[in-house]
Amino acid sequence: MSLKKTRLDKVLAVDFEMTCWEEGPSPERLPEIIDVGLVEISTENLTITRSDRFFVRPKWSSVSEYCTRLTGITNENLRRHGRPLPEVANALKRKWGSGSKLWMAWGRDDIVIERDCVKHEIENPFSRAFRNLGLECTIDSGQTENAGLHRVMGEMGLEPGRGRHTALNDAMGLAHVWIARTRSMRQGSECGIQYSSNHL
Repeated sequence: MSLKKTRLDKVLAVDFEMTCWEEGPSPERLPEIIDVGLVEISTENLTITRSDRFFVRPKWSSVSEYCTRLTGITNENLRRHGRPLPEVANALKRKWGSGSKLWMAWGRDDIVIERDCVKHEIENPFSRAFRNLGLECTIDSGQTENAGLHRVMGEMGLEPGRGRHTALNDAMGLAHVWIARTRSMRQGSECGIQYSSNHL
């Protein structure tokens, strides 16, 4: 993971899709990242500034029919449009500045990317500044089980992305949840404190 100073003007909402199987993984068949979705958010005005999706060609596994039903991704998609993880990691650092921005995910995606980077013997392209927004939402709501992203979006009156379960759709949903929570916090509706621009 990068040790660069963390920027405060932009944050990244990130989601990964991985190879998966209906019967689950096994010691001989472990998940690999095959789809990366990113959404960049301005922390000043809470607007989405850009988004993108990267297909990753797996090295040690393949896409099952079950995985295709969930994500719409096929082995042919990845053969034609995917790139090896080291190339995608370089693009994330170079084009997205991922090593110097706080990033968030719905779950422990920090462990997922670190695991795959170790297997490929490359540097993790993301910074150490990570937030598990799913855990935060679960704790804030007083629940004892992890809340799903789409469920939380529904409770907040946000429209989940249409279409298949893709990394970009989930990253976009994550971004909208963070924007709504942050806007509410800044307006003081969650804690009774009114923030001014001088304190943000």
